[in-house]
Amino acid sequence: MQSVELIRDGEKDLFKLRLKGCSEKAVMGMPLLRLNKHHDSKKGIIEFEFLVKPLEIIKKNYIEYKLEVIYNLKQLPSSPRGIKVIAENNADIILL
Repeated sequence: MQSVELIRDGEKDLFKLRLKGCSEKAVMGMPLLRLNKHHDSKKGIIEFEFLVKPLEIIKKNYIEYKLEVIYNLKQLPSSPRGIKVIAENNADIILL
């Protein structure tokens, strides 16, 4: 994962996560963000996993992924104070 950006514009319950990542010698795929249902909500941090679902068997030397997802805070478990995104090799936390 190269970057995570949280965007809140106007509507107080909605926010957008903008993610960017890359893989070397990877299979072509669809980037997705999956809510980790086993996170510790007592700390107020909602965890997501930044994954790539393979679509083709063809391998590439370098692939860059971009993903934008809009969430409603009312539909997330607990009242989050922050968002944690976990990728294969790293993670990042953004406070709300």
